[in-house]
This record gives sequence, structure tokens and C-alpha cells, in this order.
Amino acid sequence: MKITLKILLFSLFVFPFILIIQSCEDSLGYDPNVEITKIIKDTVKIDPEDPQTKFITIDKWDITFKEFYQEGRVLKDQKWDFIILSHKILIDTSNRFPKLWMEIDFANNLPDTDYKNRHDRVLNYRIKLAAELYTETIYNLNEKINERRWSEITMRDLRRAGGVNFIIPGIESRSQIILEEINLRAGYLNFIVSNDFVKYPYLNTRYFRGNIKLYFK
Repeated sequence: MKITLKILLFSLFVFPFILIIQSCEDSLGYDPNVEITKIIKDTVKIDPEDPQTKFITIDKWDITFKEFYQEGRVLKDQKWDFIILSHKILIDTSNRFPKLWMEIDFANNLPDTDYKNRHDRVLNYRIKLAAELYTETIYNLNEKINERRWSEITMRDLRRAGGVNFIIPGIESRSQIILEEINLRAGYLNFIVSNDFVKYPYLNTRYFRGNIKLYFK
């Protein structure tokens, strides 16, 4: 009886733990059914004006985004076309771990008429990340505006006459940026951006995901 009880208790504690670990696996960050929970909590202050830092400006990148939207019972995706309204991207690679200051303001450059089968769309996306970078690290972008890590998405409701815009802060979209790869020798950083709209069940758009690859010398 004692042996049976021990086996039962072991199963109750270990098996759910295995399921939790497996549910967090998402190598590219594009599986909309996976919630990634590995978060870095560091206290490094990043100041581009600090004379002790050796920041250089990054002005070369490859950036892509997709909107995942519901059509009936099918989840479809659509490339998000955008322009960059403003950017400030600096990197310091003089120490063991690179320091990055990244602020980018994106805007969709397509008219509403290109979204005939959609109830809503992502209109703008703003992001900021100031951090010391560690390989395969995930950063939450849910701080207040002008702090180290934040983001916001402007949605456009197309079902209303003339369209109505509203802002979703990073904490509401569980906004994260995943540092997928650092290659100092080749000179690039690769990030995956992840946002979902679970808290907004009435939206046709369910997820907003992207890839940001930065090049430096």
C-alpha cells in the first residue's frame, strides 16, 4: 500500500511538471498555441549618454511581421507591410555581454481597402528594449512608456464607419521580445517579437509576431 501511494504521489507531482516544460517549447516563437514563460530579470541600467559605454549606431536590419487572424475556425496569417517612422538603435559590444538600446516606431502603410476580409488590423507598433543581452533570453515589454522595456500596439476597428483606433499596451498583449541568437563574429543579433490578444476575444486579429535582425560591424 505504501509503495502504491508513493508511486501515485510521484506521478501527481512529476508528470504535470513534464507537461509544463514541454508546453514552453517553441524554438521560433511563432506557434500561437505556446506561451513562453522564461523571463530574464536583470537590473543593469543602460544609458546611451554614459561616457563609460562605447555605443555604435545600427542602421542595417531585416525586419518582418505577420498578423494572425481568425477566419471561421481557421487561423490564417497575413504579412504586415510597414514603414519605420523613427528609430534609435545603439549597441555596445566592448564587454562580455553586449548592451542594446533599441527604440523603433512602425506604421502600417496599407489602406483599409486592403483588409476587406478582416474585422480589424494592426495600425502601429512601437517598441523599446534597453538591456544587457544574454543568449536565448526572453524580455517582457510590459513596463510603462519611456522605461527600459515597453511596447504598444494601435489597433484599427474596421467594422465601425470610418474606422476607430485604440491602443493596446504591452502588458495587455503579453508583449515579449526573444533574443534568439547573438553572433559577434558575424556581427548580428536576431530577435523574435511576440504579442497576443487573448484579453480581447472580440478581435478578429489574434496574434502579432515578428522577426528583427540587426547587423553591426
